[in-house]
Amino acid sequence: MFSVSAFAAMAPNQQYLQSVQAITAYNQFITNQSVPGNLPNAPEISQAAAALTQSRQVSLTWFNQVYPSCLNLPQDITNSSAAITGGLQELTSLAGQLAADPGNPQLAQAVATTASQLAAEVGQLQTGCAGMASTLSQYANSLQQAAQGLMSCLGGLQSLLCAQNAQLCHDIAQLNSLQHATCPNQGDINAAEGVVQNDQQALTNTENFAQQINSCGQSAGDAVSGLNYLAGYWMQLSSLAGQAQQALQQISGQPATVVQLDLTAASNAWQGLLDQLSSITTLAAAEPAAVG
Repeated sequence: MFSVSAFAAMAPNQQYLQSVQAITAYNQFITNQSVPGNLPNAPEISQAAAALTQSRQVSLTWFNQVYPSCLNLPQDITNSSAAITGGLQELTSLAGQLAADPGNPQLAQAVATTASQLAAEVGQLQTGCAGMASTLSQYANSLQQAAQGLMSCLGGLQSLLCAQNAQLCHDIAQLNSLQHATCPNQGDINAAEGVVQNDQQALTNTENFAQQINSCGQSAGDAVSGLNYLAGYWMQLSSLAGQAQQALQQISGQPATVVQLDLTAASNAWQGLLDQLSSITTLAAAEPAAVG
């Protein structure tokens, strides 16, 4: 079970992978579910079966679309990080030169050009992070709706179980009446026994299916929590990238403002993020491949 306190104590890279594992485990569980055979022909059964089928389709989306992107994006960012890293280094160097020679137009132009190029690179990063956050948020909604759809079917299944139990009691009473008749008819008794056996089997099958539906719906909590964490992770990175892009765009229009920025801290933060994403990639590579 997902422990919030233990999760909060994890390093970000471990939190990321823990979230992915929770989502993947739930979706593996759901994709392995199927509608049992020999279920009663009832609207309540059809509704629950459709909800289970829909839930399986949502889970397959995780494996076929969302899961690969969620694991590949950290690697994609680290693979394409050279342009941003180089741009930060160049801008830091130019900022130092401009601070020493603030009236130099060539240095000011170089700062503006480098900041503009860097803003474009950061903009691509922001777009990727925002897209991942949006995809995860949308998938979280789809998964939660699928789980809620399963849970909403339970009321109907419970009503069906009550009706089946009432029918079983009625048919048992009918059997008892036939068995204790003044002139018992064995053929009628055998037929009544068959009806009771069918009632009992239908009741058992429905009970098992209701338990299956309940388990599928109830166990979605950890996956939804994991998705919310991942969406928040990428949304935060998108927000930070957006702020950086705005600052760089301002510099491209007003090169002198570059000397007011702590570019060393920015470079250190960027390297820290790359280290974190690299660690996520390394941990992900050690995970067994998911099976959809």
